[in-house]
Amino acid sequence: MRGFKRIGLYGIFIIYLLILTNLILFKSMPIEEMKNHFTFQAEVPFWLEHNVIPFKTILFYLFFADMNVMIRVENIVGNIIAFMPFGFLLPLLMKRNINFKSVVMATFCLSLLYELTQLIFSFGSFDVDDLILNTLGGALGYVTSNVKQYALIPFISMVKGLLLSIQSSPFLLFILCIFLLQ
Repeated sequence: MRGFKRIGLYGIFIIYLLILTNLILFKSMPIEEMKNHFTFQAEVPFWLEHNVIPFKTILFYLFFADMNVMIRVENIVGNIIAFMPFGFLLPLLMKRNINFKSVVMATFCLSLLYELTQLIFSFGSFDVDDLILNTLGGALGYVTSNVKQYALIPFISMVKGLLLSIQSSPFLLFILCIFLLQ
């Protein structure tokens, strides 16, 4: 039974990373255009601004942007929420206990990988604020996993039957994850 849980968690983690990669790098890009980016043949204007000043984009969205409030909130909160599952799932997948610092570093490294890929292959713009928000999201995901372990024990025992039924159906768990990520 334990092996099925581990395999299920790895499956969910891989699906999560695929969805995250699609959302961050490829968005709604056709395959032919992706190929052009990877071969450096994409004709992308260099109007994509890169930000290396911490909190510049965050402050702009919070106080100075002349755009719909929902777009501003979506950009800030979306970066945080997108990486929360990473911080939540990573400790569950590790055989040994993983501490807060390790999860934060792993989240930072994953986010940096995405940002550098955007910079090198012109899939978007490099933004240090994305690194900050994504890392915050991973940290919040880790904290959430610890709250689950300590504060929600009675709740978890009540929902144990539901989790076992979801475990037997990875498709249901996949749908639940997609619903929570949107």
